[in-house]
Amino acid sequence: MIVVADSSPLITLAQSQHFDLLHDFYVEVIISREVHYEVCVAGAALGGALEVQRATWIRVQPTPPVSSPEVQAVGAGLGLGERSIIYLALTLGADLVLIDDRRARSAAKTVGSKSPVRSPFSNGAHGSVELMTCGPYTSASWNRAYAMTAGC
Repeated sequence: MIVVADSSPLITLAQSQHFDLLHDFYVEVIISREVHYEVCVAGAALGGALEVQRATWIRVQPTPPVSSPEVQAVGAGLGLGERSIIYLALTLGADLVLIDDRRARSAAKTVGSKSPVRSPFSNGAHGSVELMTCGPYTSASWNRAYAMTAGC
């Protein structure tokens, strides 16, 4: 299963002391260089930087160039991290996209990402962490995870 993540889900799970839930559910999570920078450099004070740097199961991958004018237009106005995750998800044919921004979810759907982009997680500081499980994990699994992170 190919899973790509934006910065907010990583930060939110790290702040709630539940970062390892990602590895419990997924063997590998792919992030773009832009997301790595957002979490580990620009957002280091928010939490998540050490967790991302230490996680051997997180792979940082360069963002592929996007030649499609449609994809570029849909990405306009989004943050660099969100755009990079959408481009990466499309290029890799990701099965799952972890992204918090509503406009970014809409953009991913508009350009035809087959990746699910919804979730039960919510955090006031970072918006809602959007993901939907695929494979052997059910929404009940994520509901239990949400119960552990509620109030973060």
